Amino acid sequence: MGNLNMPSRWRQDFPVPSGEDSYVTRREFTKFLGLTSLAFLIGTCAAVGRKLVTQFFPRQLGSVAVADIHEIPVGGYKLFRYPTEDDPCILLRLAEDKFVAFDQRCTHLSCPVLFDAARKQLACPCHEGFFDAEDGRPLAGPPKRALAQLSVTTENARVLVRGASAVGAVYDRAFGAPACEGCAVTDRAYSKNEPVRGQQEVTA
Repeated sequence: MGNLNMPSRWRQDFPVPSGEDSYVTRREFTKFLGLTSLAFLIGTCAAVGRKLVTQFFPRQLGSVAVADIHEIPVGGYKLFRYPTEDDPCILLRLAEDKFVAFDQRCTHLSCPVLFDAARKQLACPCHEGFFDAEDGRPLAGPPKRALAQLSVTTENARVLVRGASAVGAVYDRAFGAPACEGCAVTDRAYSKNEPVRGQQEVTA
């Protein structure tokens, strides 16, 4: 009989109405959702803020020597990584006294672009995008944005490049450009400084 009276005694010792208990539970759950949403909003705003600051106020990096002047003939090119190993770039020699350098990734879907010396163009082999080798502006195909260009100078018979920390598909890194399925092969070959899909590097 003692066991049968346990529920009644429990209610007497802990008199919490079921309706109030349900209200407290809902209130705590609502409070939890509110705090979670606020934390998510703060984190998102902070991430977007950092990306925008990097995009519009990039930190300037120091100059880096990437080649000797006599290493690249007129119409030739050299691949290098700048400012990190994850940022492929390409150095072009358009004339005896003119060097230009760009981020190598196409601004469409980040395929590595190839140098066509005869046409003075940089071509994307994945989706037939073309850029002017003089300034990186898009000429034809899907790309709508110019290639990120680095500053190039010469000193003591060396070619030096300088850019910003945001160089290299700034918009893509900030807002997440989709990956291209056909880019893996070209990127692997270019990472070894090898010709890709029929392109021949001009050598001295």
